Amino acid sequence: MADHAHRVLILSHHGRTIRGGAPLADTELARALASRGHTVDLLFYDDVLPSAVTATWRQLVFPWAAAFTFLRRRRAARWDVIESTAGDAWVIDLLLRLLPGPRPLLSVRTHGLENRRAVMDQERRRREGVRTGLLTRLYHFGFRLWEVARDLRRADVVFLLNQEDTRWAIDRMGVPAAKIHILSNGLPDRMLALPEPGPTPDRPFHLLFLGAWSLAKGIDVLPEIAHHLFAADPRYRLTCAGTGETVETVLAGFAPEDRARVTVVTRYGWEELPALLAAHGVFLFPSPAEGCSLALLEAMAGGLAPVTTRTGYAIDLIEPGRNGFLAEAGDVEGYTAAVRALAANPDIADSDRALAVGRQARRSVADHSWTSLTAERVRIWDSLCASSSSPIRR
Repeated sequence: MADHAHRVLILSHHGRTIRGGAPLADTELARALASRGHTVDLLFYDDVLPSAVTATWRQLVFPWAAAFTFLRRRRAARWDVIESTAGDAWVIDLLLRLLPGPRPLLSVRTHGLENRRAVMDQERRRREGVRTGLLTRLYHFGFRLWEVARDLRRADVVFLLNQEDTRWAIDRMGVPAAKIHILSNGLPDRMLALPEPGPTPDRPFHLLFLGAWSLAKGIDVLPEIAHHLFAADPRYRLTCAGTGETVETVLAGFAPEDRARVTVVTRYGWEELPALLAAHGVFLFPSPAEGCSLALLEAMAGGLAPVTTRTGYAIDLIEPGRNGFLAEAGDVEGYTAAVRALAANPDIADSDRALAVGRQARRSVADHSWTSLTAERVRIWDSLCASSSSPIRR
């Protein structure tokens, strides 16, 4: 139980029905806070907007709808902390500056810095000659980035997921370094309690990709990586799970001769994840940009050897050759070489490198429980609320 129980309003820049990624992280944060005795109200798009408001419009309207909900319920709820995704709290912040009395602590987090990703996306579009639509230019590459930057600069405390985002926020967005704290995503206790994997002959050749079938997760290079590996050794197999797309759509991205060696799992539940992890030895995840991938943490907890991109929290967590391997975004040869290195048998003492790396990966995330990470978040909140000069103290 918490020493001082907070009443927390969490704003999540997503739909409630999404079961993975950032919405899952927000749900786990809320659950961990509640388990420590805090009162939590978690608001997704679905909770404050009618179903007729969809796509970009719900992203645009959400900060206003959240502010209206805050204004309508604030006296009864008596929130003392507002925990918001960056870009969604600026209207509430304007209200707080007009309302009398002590205001709630404004705590802002990201699931990966949108401003950094936007620059990368714009560069990719220019490189590939992709035309950017008017709405994308005005909102996603314009007004939305202003919303995010404003929230980060005006918040009482900012939680970022990795060193890479932190440097960007300080150097290129003017966010005060003193406000920023780095806290990664976490794992539920059930994932940290998974059994340690044992040796199996084909383990290094069973590859797993977890994520939506989209360019944001590296599907432009994944089939090419698989093609090189399949040509090198007939034992390689790849499972693509949680794609959200049909089997036919996913397989269409692979060369015809490779499709028989690719298994597609469109959706899976958390209760199916342990068995899915146990059936594989290598986590292949060429996503070009991540804040702190939950899929990466889950795979490492399951004892898989990760081969992923040199970006986000992976840079902070993975020591190449010890608990995983890193490659540059889009570097097909780099990913291929790393996967093949895990199956190399240079001598008897190093005959199961994938198992050794996977076991070390598992140890690397053993302290990444939502419980402990949430306790650290609350400790930071408490220190700010206790400050003698703070306008948020009660």
